[in-house]
Amino acid sequence: MNGLTWYNIVICLVVSWGGYAYGFGFAAFATSQGQPSFYTYFKLDPASAHTANILGACNALFNFGLAMGSLFQGWLCDVVGRKKAFAVAGACSLTGGALITASIAIEMLIVVRLLQGIGLGMLICLVPLYLTEVAPPKKRGLLSGLTTASFAAGYLVCSWIAVGTYYGKSYQVQVRLPLALAMVGPAALLVGLPFIPESPRYLVFKNRASEAWEILRRIHRDPSDPDVSSAHAEYIQIVHQTEKDKEVKAGYIEMFKNPSWRRRSLLALFIQYVIPPGFRKALFKLY
Repeated sequence: MNGLTWYNIVICLVVSWGGYAYGFGFAAFATSQGQPSFYTYFKLDPASAHTANILGACNALFNFGLAMGSLFQGWLCDVVGRKKAFAVAGACSLTGGALITASIAIEMLIVVRLLQGIGLGMLICLVPLYLTEVAPPKKRGLLSGLTTASFAAGYLVCSWIAVGTYYGKSYQVQVRLPLALAMVGPAALLVGLPFIPESPRYLVFKNRASEAWEILRRIHRDPSDPDVSSAHAEYIQIVHQTEKDKEVKAGYIEMFKNPSWRRRSLLALFIQYVIPPGFRKALFKLY
C-alpha cells in the first residue's frame, strides 16, 4: 500500500499536537521574559546580575525538566503504553502551563517551570516514536517529519503572538496571555487521545497480538488490497522484530556498552552541537 488512509492521517495529526505543545511551550517563556511588564510585575531590574540569575534558574530548571522527561518516557511508554504515556506527558504540560500562567511570585515561576519541562520533554520524544509505529512503511519518513513541522509551527505561532501582545502594555496581555496559550497544545492532545489507537508494536510487545492486528487492519485499510496483504506483511515484520528485540538486553546503559550502539549514540548526542566533521571523524575512530 503506497497511500495513506484518512484514519492514519487523523491519528497522526492528533499526536502532532504534542509537537506543537513543545514548540509553543518552549518559546512562550522566552518571549514573555522579553516583555517590559514582566520585569515590572516581578519587581526585577533588567540590567542587574540578580535578574540574570533568576532568569538563568528559570531556564536551567526547565531544560533539566526536558532532559528528565525525555529519559523517563523511554521507560514509561514501554510499561504503560504509548497512549497512557501521552496522557501523563500532556497532563504534566497542561498543569505546568496553568501554574506558570497563574504565578504571582518569581519563586513559584521557577519551580513550576520544572514540571512543564518534564511534560514537554516527554512529548517531544513520544511524538516521533508513535508516528513511526503507526505509519505505513513507505510513508514513515513523511509522517515522522510531522514532529519537526509541528514544533516549528509552535515556535512560529508563539513568535507572532508575542509581537501582537507587545502592544497590549499590561502584564496580563504581554505575559500571561502567551503563557496561557501554551496550554492549547496539551489540551488538544488530551482531548484527542481517546480517539487514537494504541501502538501495534507495543501491543505485540505485551503479547496482545490479536489487538495489534485489528489496529493495523484499520490503520492501513486499502480498497485496492481486499486481502490486506500489506497490513499482514507489516504485522509479521513487527512480530518477528519484537521477538528479536526481546532477546536483546537494551537500555540507556547498554547504549554505551555495545560498540556499534555507542557509536550511534555518541553521533546522535554530539551532532546536536554541530561538531566539525574532522573532529567528529577522529572521535569515532576511537570506537
